[in-house]
Amino acid sequence: MLLHHLKIAFRNLRKYKTQNIISVIGLAVGFACFAFSALWIRYEMSYDNFHPKADRIYRVQMARLKWDTFGANASDITNPPFPLAEWLKSNFPEIEEAGRIRLIENNNYSFLEVDPSFFTIFDMELPENFFISGSAERPAIMMNDLKETTVSVKEKLNRDVWMTVPRWPFNTNIPFDFIVPISQSNMGMNMKAWNFLFSSTYHTYMLIKDGVNVQALKEKLDKVILPDAENRYRLLLHR
Repeated sequence: MLLHHLKIAFRNLRKYKTQNIISVIGLAVGFACFAFSALWIRYEMSYDNFHPKADRIYRVQMARLKWDTFGANASDITNPPFPLAEWLKSNFPEIEEAGRIRLIENNNYSFLEVDPSFFTIFDMELPENFFISGSAERPAIMMNDLKETTVSVKEKLNRDVWMTVPRWPFNTNIPFDFIVPISQSNMGMNMKAWNFLFSSTYHTYMLIKDGVNVQALKEKLDKVILPDAENRYRLLLHR
């Protein structure tokens, strides 16, 4: 019986050769597209998952209050005010650490300005006294795949290389060549103000404590109004 069915199938394949070739090619193209789509989706979803604490790291953004007239059409603000990190740590026991980063370009290199919390959140080794060096020093951590030397970095960029570290994988939203402390010139009174004039270039990241109910924390932050009455916004968490 099986042999009979195989003969009929073979005859049909020969009889409708063109149609069957088109069907087979279409099926193969469909499978190939599905495979490439699955690989692409997997790659996109893997961004920054290489961090040891990736499941607890979130970026904080802002949105207008839901009952605000402009809230429905307003875009989220990805760069919250500078004091937000300390305010979050002080008011929410669920948050283990919070800090700011800023990515800037200089001489075709990308510099990641960070505060001390960066090394806790992203679980990186911290050079001793990296953030309390003298005002004349400009410390930097360099990626070890750069061809620059300590001397050339000092001459070209006026930076002192304290150490080199492996570059992060390409599937990251924070690509950089150097890590440097947040500029001392930016740590004045301007950075204590709850406005966007001076602090809108910084991103705020936070590390929640292990075991915290993330959904409950999101709902809690969604109802928060920032201290400054002029900034009528609520907080959002993004991976």
